[in-house]
Amino acid sequence: HFGSRLSQAPVPQSHILTTSPPGCLATLGHAMGQPIDAEWVYSEMEKRLRSTLTKLMNVTIEKTMAHALEIESLRALSTDQADQISRLFSAQRKVVEAEANIQDFASRLSQMDQRLHETQMRAVEERDDAQLELASVKTDMHRNKEHLEQHQRGLNQAAADIERLQAHLKETEQGIPERLDESRRQANIQKCELEAKIRGLELQHTALTDQLWGEEMGLARVAGEMRRAGATLEEFRGALRELEAKTVRPEQLSRVQEDVTNQMTRASAEMASLKIMVGDAINDVKEHLQTGLQAAATHYAAFAGEVRSSYKDEIVQSRELRTEVKELLAQFDARIGDADKAHAEAASSTAALIGEQREALEQVDLRRKGDRADVELELKAIRHRVGILSDSADAASRACEQLTGVSGMMLEATQLQCALEVQDTADREHLCLLGLREEAAAPPPGLSSPQAPANPAASPGKSPRRVLHKGRPPIMSVDQRCLSCSGQARTVLSAFKIACLQYNPSPVSWEDKEHSRVELLERAEKLLEKARAAFSALLTGSRSASSLPSPRASSVDTRRPSAIGAQALGMMPFREHSSSTTSTWKAEDPRRLPSISKISTNASGSPASPVQAAMLS
Repeated sequence: HFGSRLSQAPVPQSHILTTSPPGCLATLGHAMGQPIDAEWVYSEMEKRLRSTLTKLMNVTIEKTMAHALEIESLRALSTDQADQISRLFSAQRKVVEAEANIQDFASRLSQMDQRLHETQMRAVEERDDAQLELASVKTDMHRNKEHLEQHQRGLNQAAADIERLQAHLKETEQGIPERLDESRRQANIQKCELEAKIRGLELQHTALTDQLWGEEMGLARVAGEMRRAGATLEEFRGALRELEAKTVRPEQLSRVQEDVTNQMTRASAEMASLKIMVGDAINDVKEHLQTGLQAAATHYAAFAGEVRSSYKDEIVQSRELRTEVKELLAQFDARIGDADKAHAEAASSTAALIGEQREALEQVDLRRKGDRADVELELKAIRHRVGILSDSADAASRACEQLTGVSGMMLEATQLQCALEVQDTADREHLCLLGLREEAAAPPPGLSSPQAPANPAASPGKSPRRVLHKGRPPIMSVDQRCLSCSGQARTVLSAFKIACLQYNPSPVSWEDKEHSRVELLERAEKLLEKARAAFSALLTGSRSASSLPSPRASSVDTRRPSAIGAQALGMMPFREHSSSTTSTWKAEDPRRLPSISKISTNASGSPASPVQAAMLS
């Protein structure tokens, strides 16, 4: 704005054409005596305005690029946080799998304990069965003992009969000399007496044969009992073999072995005593029979010679019975020897089996202890890992919760910026500059808006711009203090400046209300300050509280959240915009736009202010 301080030096025509308004150029052309085409002047003016607006829009483009970079950094931060959350989810899945494996291992351990308990119960049942079998063997031994006692009583009874026979033989020996005379005289009487005695001897022989048959039956019973004892021993062998094939505890086997050894020693002692008693009784019976038979043979040789012919068959049967009794005794002795050998073999095999089972149980116990120690170590390691993962997950969840508020603030600030951009776009679409031809009838001096005539069709030389919406104040208006445009000065000025235009930004619609750009910019700056403070507090808290090393903390280039957040916060130029805005508006009038020189300086050097960006839109 040169005012009235213009020099009287001649001004070049090109400079006048490029810097003077249309009305002033026409008047100047008439004053200089040279006609100037108004269309050419309007085209030059439009070209100059386009270049100036292009330079001013560069600042808005730079600002938009800065915001795009900030948005990209926020996207990178969100992707990094999503990657970390996915890693945490994968770690959580691994922890769940480890817990499932631990539960499976615990179930297997419980199954193994159940199997061991079942084996123990089976061993206890088998031990009880063995004890029952031993009790049955004891009862059989007692029965055999009773049978042997019965046989002994029969032998004693036979010995008493033999003693009676011996006494009778002695009496007969004493009465033979006396009876010889009587026998001679009383032959018939003696014959009758001899016949009676023969009949008595026959009766005694039958009694003896009956006793022998009873003894034979007793021996048969003893043989049957021995067979039963052999079958019991065979069953006991089978039980021992089953015990060999199964796993029992060493204590139970030792107890069973002790019981078996005690019972077998008792049985062997009883069998030895029984053998001695039976052998002595048989020897006594044999001796008594031999002595009795010899005495009967010596005293009754004649009578035996007479009756021998009639009793040959019975004598042969008695001899056969004796041989059979001897054979039975030999078989009984052989069976007793076999039973002793089988008992010794069973004892040795039982001892070997007990040793093997004891070694196997010791090895199983050692393996079980080793497995239990390994399982405890693995459980401790897994618990430690789970604790570390839970701590890291808690820290990550807290960080995500804190970042949620920061992200909300950033989103609100971004929405504010988008609303401002929408307002800039709307103002840019409704911006129009009009050029008017110089006419004979000049407009009244109170014209305030040359770009909004009463009838738009009456100005054929206007630029092809859009018409403003009705009811909205004009965005660009002419300052009334400009002497060249207000019509207050009749003199023609030699220069024209774009600073004569006044920029009035339209209100911004936000949350169903209309706000000014300055209010929204201040609100966005406050939100960003809060977000920056929250993020810095989050960084300091995470650095002080976190004791676990981050797997991605090698360098800043690995896109850590702290580095990305610091870079994103460091890229926000709102503080610089506020400082530049303050300095610009202090230098100029609040309702005036800055000069062209200042705008060009800001476009080339320092970042532009929000007011300059609004003027560019």
